[in-house]
Amino acid sequence: MYVKYTRNILIMGLQNPRYYIEAFKVKGRHILLLSLLAVLFMTIGLFRLYQGPLNSLVHDISQAETYLPDFTYEGGELNLAEGSKPLYYQSDTFQLVIDPTIEATNSRSVPLTPAQEERIQANSILSLYLFKNNAFMGSGDIIQPVFEYDILFANDEALAFPLQALNQHKAQLSIAFFGSLYLSQYISYWVQMFLIAVIAGLFNLSMTRRIPLKNRIKLSVIISFVPIILIELVNFFIPGIYLSYTVISFITILLMFFTFRNHTRFIQQIMRHMNIKEVDSLDREDSLKDTDEQNDEDDSDDTQHK
Repeated sequence: MYVKYTRNILIMGLQNPRYYIEAFKVKGRHILLLSLLAVLFMTIGLFRLYQGPLNSLVHDISQAETYLPDFTYEGGELNLAEGSKPLYYQSDTFQLVIDPTIEATNSRSVPLTPAQEERIQANSILSLYLFKNNAFMGSGDIIQPVFEYDILFANDEALAFPLQALNQHKAQLSIAFFGSLYLSQYISYWVQMFLIAVIAGLFNLSMTRRIPLKNRIKLSVIISFVPIILIELVNFFIPGIYLSYTVISFITILLMFFTFRNHTRFIQQIMRHMNIKEVDSLDREDSLKDTDEQNDEDDSDDTQHK
């Protein structure tokens, strides 16, 4: 019953935003279900947007395994086998540097020669640096040390395993990535709905009856659902389009404004109609009284003449 009722609100709200005000009657669990569905659509759109770069990253990481030199970490220091050369592997998304001639105490002070600087990409999506006495992982300008690097990357075989594991477990990686996207989107979604509900309180000031925050949150979820679905449908047919929460919030707030405005006008029309009926009723009563009084006077005159 409530599922059909919610569906009718969404459909009728497209004709006139005033009907969105009926969201107050929808139960909380149906609002929750609607939010889960909205976040699912948003996550699918975002996942499709990132799926290509993610697959490229996994492929580039697995390709790096082909070029690994023979090396070992002994006593926390990197050593290359005889005949092996330092590696500077670069691709569109991944960079791997293995060079025992570079010593670095932290990521902010890495002494590099001009030749080494030219061979390192500073804007790579993901980078792994194995130096003589340390190891770092970074994305763009953000670089963090790798703890227990001499155990994790004890030799080239130990490093080859994680490089190939991502490609071998691509399906599991995609599922984990989708799950993390959904969780982050869900948190962002409810923060946004709460902020929209708070802003909607300003529209509520012009109404005679204040709407509780709980009902305004319900209203935010109901109103934002249609824009989210429409945006994701456009994204499905025209890949590469992604509209941020700012756009969705703006559309939702605008529709909420029209909801309150149209509802207020609707109530005002009802009140005016009721007032007109009351006035007509009073006029009819006065007319009947005048008629009765006139009849009484006529009867009195007739009696006197007799």
